[in-house]
Amino acid sequence: MTPILISLLTLCVTQAATASAHPTLTLDDSIHLLDGKGQAAPSIESSAVDRVHLMNDALVLPGDALLAEASDRPALAMLAQDTGAAAAEPVPEWNSRIEAGLSGSSGNTQDLTMRVGAVVERKVPTNLLRFDSAVRFSSSYGDRNENNFTAGAFSEWMNPPSKWTYFGQGRYDLDEFKSWDYRLSAAGGIGYRLFDMKGQDAEGKEFTEFEMTLRAGAGVRKEFGSENDDVIPEGLLGFDLAWRIDDRQGLRAASTYFPSFEDFDDYRIVSTIDWNMKISVEKGLSLSLGIVNEYESVVDAGLEHNDFAAFASLVFEF
Repeated sequence: MTPILISLLTLCVTQAATASAHPTLTLDDSIHLLDGKGQAAPSIESSAVDRVHLMNDALVLPGDALLAEASDRPALAMLAQDTGAAAAEPVPEWNSRIEAGLSGSSGNTQDLTMRVGAVVERKVPTNLLRFDSAVRFSSSYGDRNENNFTAGAFSEWMNPPSKWTYFGQGRYDLDEFKSWDYRLSAAGGIGYRLFDMKGQDAEGKEFTEFEMTLRAGAGVRKEFGSENDDVIPEGLLGFDLAWRIDDRQGLRAASTYFPSFEDFDDYRIVSTIDWNMKISVEKGLSLSLGIVNEYESVVDAGLEHNDFAAFASLVFEF
């Protein structure tokens, strides 16, 4: 009987020694034992704690480490896969900005120009979702010569490390000085990441240094208050790029060609370029200079084909 007790004591000591070699559970993780119960990590000041199931060896968390530890134990491997899936879920990165610009003059001319815009982005490794809106107003001697509003949504689905992406977009435009009063458009298609250059900052955090995507797709548009108020199917060919010049400067540009499938002489080209320079990193303030132009091949008599606007805005990012 005595040798049996000695053997049991030796086994317990061995299990305890093995357990102490696995400081594996970090704060806010949880353990799933074989009885199906979970135990949350306690609120402690140390960066890691030990949790050991004496009958089934040490549980190693997060899940990818547990999976390696329990590869020869099917029950533990199943628990490890469940825990690893939860731990691997990416945290969305949110970026928002508001920009405003105002200029005016008096004397020989009396002009007032105003531009206000906002952008909200949500990004994870497999998806980018963006909402944007902007309003521009301009007057000369009290008479409006520009009054428009635009709002849009864009979503892109990625499958790293593949360079191919899928996207969908929609937009609402209102303009007092166009051949139409307001316009709805939607499109979708595929993209190809032609360039995707990464870099690291001083803290070792990865960022996109230069990125360029080619896009092709199809969609529809409908104009209200126009001579042609039918739903018009149209194609989409374009590109967009982003260049991080240095720690304080960045450049974005995009151009998209929308030809009508019913009449290739009826098309529009929307182009933008925007240079941004950070004024205060701590306060999220920056200066933005940009150009927006839309060319429409078919317009009412007396209207220009190009709708060109240049702007300077103060941007607040948060």
